Amino acid sequence: MKMRFPCRAPEKIVLSAALATSFATATAMATERQAVNNDMDVKVSGSLIAGAIWTAENANPDYIFRRNAQVVGKSDLSMYNPKGGRNGDDGRLNYTGKELASTPVILNAKLEARFRNYKAVVAGKAWYDHHQLHHDVPFGSLANGYQANVPLDDSQYNRLARFNGLAFTEAYLEGKFSPFQKDLTIRAGEQYFKWGESLFFINGVNVINPFFTPAIRLSGDSKRLTTNAISASFSVTPATAMTMFYQLAWEDTVVAPCGTAFSSRDFIADGCNGARPVGPNDRVAYESGLFIERGNNIDARDGGQFGFSLSHDLGNTTLSAYLINIHSRRPYTSVITDSYSQPDDSGIAPGWRPPSDSSADADKNAQYVLEYPEDQQIYGVSFKSLAGQATRLFGEYSYRPNQPVQLATADLIAAFANDPAYLASVIGEDLTLGQDSINAAPGSVYQGYDRRKVSQLTLGVIQPVPGVLGSKALVVATEAGAKYIHDLPSQSERRYSRTDLYGSDLASGNAVGCQVAGQPDRGSTGCSKDGYASQFSWGYRLRSQLIYPNVVGAFTLKPFVLFGQDVKGWSYDANFSEGRLIGGAGISAEYGQRLTTDLRWISTGNDPFSATDRDFISASIALNF
Repeated sequence: MKMRFPCRAPEKIVLSAALATSFATATAMATERQAVNNDMDVKVSGSLIAGAIWTAENANPDYIFRRNAQVVGKSDLSMYNPKGGRNGDDGRLNYTGKELASTPVILNAKLEARFRNYKAVVAGKAWYDHHQLHHDVPFGSLANGYQANVPLDDSQYNRLARFNGLAFTEAYLEGKFSPFQKDLTIRAGEQYFKWGESLFFINGVNVINPFFTPAIRLSGDSKRLTTNAISASFSVTPATAMTMFYQLAWEDTVVAPCGTAFSSRDFIADGCNGARPVGPNDRVAYESGLFIERGNNIDARDGGQFGFSLSHDLGNTTLSAYLINIHSRRPYTSVITDSYSQPDDSGIAPGWRPPSDSSADADKNAQYVLEYPEDQQIYGVSFKSLAGQATRLFGEYSYRPNQPVQLATADLIAAFANDPAYLASVIGEDLTLGQDSINAAPGSVYQGYDRRKVSQLTLGVIQPVPGVLGSKALVVATEAGAKYIHDLPSQSERRYSRTDLYGSDLASGNAVGCQVAGQPDRGSTGCSKDGYASQFSWGYRLRSQLIYPNVVGAFTLKPFVLFGQDVKGWSYDANFSEGRLIGGAGISAEYGQRLTTDLRWISTGNDPFSATDRDFISASIALNF
């Protein structure tokens, strides 16, 4: 594996020049496609999107550390979290109520040039968010040293998550050939892949392109990032096709930066370096050095990522099979163990020591590090079928024999930032990860995840119903999904996925541990066994949309509603969180292919073990050219 510092290099000047040229060309051309001669043509297209996003509910007090709430002048402090929340509340303190969060303006441009059987595609975007660039926030974040009443500093964020910038979104060369009278397409460069058939659930087969999570709340912005790869598609027979790819460079998912309205963890994104275990509040902790330092990211290597798919068309049904070897796009929290050989001033041996302790040495303190596990194998099959005139059935099964699953962060903190032997003597048994900490070599990397055997199954249907409520059609899409961990150990051995929001009982079901490090006053959530990854979990999603063409002139209206329920269990990847209800509603208006407006409200649910206070309203208008 390779190591890197958490922040990325700035965008190069050549990118600005290339995008500026592309945008100028796009606006200067009178038509989208210009034929140069019989062998060559050029197509330029793009869009201009202006949007606004609002937080649509008040931040949940359970997710905000009580003393941080006091810093921004909150009243009735008893409702806020007395111990937890300090590592996930920066955004909630900057945007505590129902307020404007973002005003992105995005310019997209795409150039396609074809010469005979070859094609070149270059696409890019420029974006500017006036609100986030100029809005003063009351609390700040790690990235700006918790400065209050000034805008957030985005200079150390991932360049794609900054509040303005330029970036390529696609860039590849393609050639079409006919060896042995068979169709062969070869593509090299930054490109998108759509494998598998799941519609609403992640972490099945469609995993090749990383997510761009800041875009998920705005209609029209791409939710995925391209992957630099060489790919080939070959028609073995008229009904059978084979596709393969080899990835040339590894890239990770871009998450919402700390302090922004919809950020979830304050110490994960680029530029957000440090976790606070103690301290009266985050600002004092930052100024006093009371934080666990972040080590250099352990990135996956570029090589060794590839995939094969084979599809066969049976007429109304297409069957596909997949084999993928890929490196993780999402980070896992691991630990660099301490290297102390002597106890602290209290006579115990914690892995992290504050500067006030005479034995404290920043170079010997335990650190956390983000790690991207390599060589995840995915085997999958899928189908899509047309039943009758318009009913579409689809489904997908995937199996991962070595899927990384994150250990519970509260267990990691208890075992590696504290003295596990001392805490074991207090609670009368070993900590969940206590022996792992004791046995770990000083200064070594302890992987904060285990590899597990995981299956995922999804089944869905899309059904249009003509003439409902005077519409052209009501289109109903529904999908059920389930996840199963084949080799999940008992919680007395290992616990997974739950955050440190409610503390820990240090060992499963330990009443003394609950009093020492948990939150028994938080009722059923404080020291319960709920919220950890379960062996089986499942839920379903439903989306219904009406289509009204030519309502006013050429305008087509498309109102929609969506609903989802996580019926049973908690999955390690946030697909399912038992009892969670999610929903939303919205409407879009389209004027031919040129103009689209969109207004939507999305609710994130009601479950205490997932970020369910992230409801939002978004509005956008897009002009396509």
